[in-house]
Amino acid sequence: MDGHLEVVKYLISVGADKEAKDKNGKTALDVAWRFVKEYFLEDKTE
Repeated sequence: MDGHLEVVKYLISVGADKEAKDKNGKTALDVAWRFVKEYFLEDKTE
């Protein structure tokens, strides 16, 4: 995920719509949250 935060910051700074939804009605935050949950649920004992 290197660099993704910088891209998000840039897009917001130039006026990207933070509430825009995809064809499934999901916002970027909805999609990002799924990956955060998966990260925390991964088995880190291996």
